[in-house]
Amino acid sequence: MTGVADFADVAVPVAVRGTFTYAIPSHLRDDVRLGSRVEVPLGAKRTTGFVVDLLENPPSTGTLKPIHSVLDEDEPALLPEIIDLCRWAAEYYLAPLGEMLRVALPANMAARGRREIVLADDSADTLEKDVPLIDELRKRPLLVSEALQVFSRSSIQRLRDAGVIAIRDLVHDAAGVRFDRFVVLDDEESGRLGRSRRASRSATSQGGRAGRAPAAGETPALPAKQQAAIDLLLSRGGEAVFRALEAAGVSSSTLGTLAKKGIVRIERRPRRHTLDAFLGEVSDQIDRPAQDARVDPSADSLNLVESQDGVTVREGKLRDEVEAAIASPHDRVVAPKVDRVKPQVTTDELAGKYPDYLTVDRAGFQLRLWKDLKLAKTYTIAVGQAGPETPGGLYSNHDKQVDPSWHVPDSAWAGDLAGKVIPPGPEDPLKARWMGFYNGAGVHGTDDVASLGTAASHGCIRMSIPDVIELYDQVPLGTPIYVG
Repeated sequence: MTGVADFADVAVPVAVRGTFTYAIPSHLRDDVRLGSRVEVPLGAKRTTGFVVDLLENPPSTGTLKPIHSVLDEDEPALLPEIIDLCRWAAEYYLAPLGEMLRVALPANMAARGRREIVLADDSADTLEKDVPLIDELRKRPLLVSEALQVFSRSSIQRLRDAGVIAIRDLVHDAAGVRFDRFVVLDDEESGRLGRSRRASRSATSQGGRAGRAPAAGETPALPAKQQAAIDLLLSRGGEAVFRALEAAGVSSSTLGTLAKKGIVRIERRPRRHTLDAFLGEVSDQIDRPAQDARVDPSADSLNLVESQDGVTVREGKLRDEVEAAIASPHDRVVAPKVDRVKPQVTTDELAGKYPDYLTVDRAGFQLRLWKDLKLAKTYTIAVGQAGPETPGGLYSNHDKQVDPSWHVPDSAWAGDLAGKVIPPGPEDPLKARWMGFYNGAGVHGTDDVASLGTAASHGCIRMSIPDVIELYDQVPLGTPIYVG
């Protein structure tokens, strides 16, 4: 079965008045409805929009971009009445319709996004210094914020301009769409209880005795509290929010008993009214996640980024106060209450997380050993020459060996030795110790001490034999090593 509309007008939350028209792919025609949230292309990226009209014919000639996906699994996020209200508000306040619709979304359903880097062209030629980033992207996409902690912004932008990588927006729903419990009076029970109640009142008015045993076929009278709950439901059209009944004095145990008797049923429904959207917007503006303390390494230093407490709005308390303020003719000022959120790693705990750390300054030919984030010792080193440069980035010491063999890379510079294994001895340039950190690159000893302080190796970091032996004993596996 296919839908009747081939095109949709979509409002997007950007500073543009008006809407954009998109084609509806055949496999989405049953899902795209008025009020649906959809993911659509906008320029070079994708964004979330809202379907505000369905069209059988395109408004103009030319090729229209298709809707990429529908974000609502069941019912559309926005009711037609909300769309009409937002149209009026957008015109009245000269505001973008997409922004108005975003604010009107039910709480916690606003589209949230993060930006991530993905590998677009695996076969493109890249610089040696770009290899660590490319290798990471072969394993998984990286969040932009995560990549910028290790790789420079200029490198990322250069690779993006060259078409090697792409940056895309991750669009998803915030977790935890909230629900309310509704108490609904069964239609059959509603009629029967109403007739029973009227008969009881009639008997009492005619001199009958309240509390008498019911006659044959007559519905037994309910206890007073249960009957009061039924009367309240009847006065509200046969259904009410569970919490509203509790606020009116009906206990949860009374409602539970009525549910067990089959007189009422308790339903769970997603919140859809504008107060929820308002409260969700308040939380979005105030909530701040806790920030863990972290190390921001550079070639010659470790910069400590201190932890920060987060805050989160007490939404239940805020809802109660807003509802009270709405009902009050006087006090209409509400100050949201917040709770503090503690970080998982505090500034005081950071040194314990990094008891050992290595930084490599390729330009200065120095390797620094840090203990508890304090400089312990500086060593003179040799690094990779132009071409087979020492790879830059953040790595960890993943391999340790005493008197290692040299597994010669299968590279042109290795000549006849390419692909061979040279055991420890005079012909082996890897002297005394080996600490590998990336794809054949590592820290090792050398007897060519004249090369220290220069760019002389084919990518490894050279140290004097006494220095590498000393360092080896102080650096356990897993120690971070930043090459800058």
